[in-house]
Amino acid sequence: DVNDISNPDDLLVLCNKYNKLSSSYVPNDLVKVDSNYSTKSNTLKKEVYEAFLKLADAAKLDNLKLLVGSGYRSYQYQSGLYNSYVARDGVIEADTYSARAGYSEHQTGLAIDVADGDKKYLDEDSAEYEWLVNNAYKYGFIIRYTKNKEAVTGYQFEPWHIRYVGVNVATYINSNNLTFDEYMARIMAQVMRNFSHERIKHLKDVVRYLIPVKENIKTTQSSSNIKYSSNKNENNLKNKQKISYQEQKRHDQRN
Repeated sequence: DVNDISNPDDLLVLCNKYNKLSSSYVPNDLVKVDSNYSTKSNTLKKEVYEAFLKLADAAKLDNLKLLVGSGYRSYQYQSGLYNSYVARDGVIEADTYSARAGYSEHQTGLAIDVADGDKKYLDEDSAEYEWLVNNAYKYGFIIRYTKNKEAVTGYQFEPWHIRYVGVNVATYINSNNLTFDEYMARIMAQVMRNFSHERIKHLKDVVRYLIPVKENIKTTQSSSNIKYSSNKNENNLKNKQKISYQEQKRHDQRN
């Protein structure tokens, strides 16, 4: 089943293959990214942009340049992008690396595809990616689609794709080797135990009560059983098509 997202402006909005944004949704606080921090004309939510500036400036101190390669994308833009991949690779393969319109985190203005100083999207072996792994959480970002978590996220590993969730949540996710999907499952499990529905208005209010989440919190279902897909034809993600980084870099990045 697919849910319509009712809290699209929430910092912890979960946009994935089970949760869909409205085609008309546009964040109301988008700001333009300075050209010194971007590969092209990009926009982000204001809080995300300010956090990225701090992250990029910190990377500069280590002689690394991080740029916004792709930030906010409209529903219409994502639709064209996804359809172009379907035309090239077919629906089943495209669904392993590209989000359908309405299912992309980029529409929230909270996600960034990061490029290096040569305006190339990061790959796993780059010094820039290694720096992000070790430092992104300090500025409120996580690697959204991590390696060996494809069965949970529904997407291939993307070393360039970061998502802003705030420092507290990012630190917890990083320390516990979780995906954002797994983290939200833990949160909702605890919410169901401790709060009445009347008291839950926004996820950010819930998180204010719960952070830091304790180690012994158990989700109502194991992460290995969490599956996210709106594609009825989706087969084993373990058999996903391998796409080279060189090919990935030739296109505006996916999710």
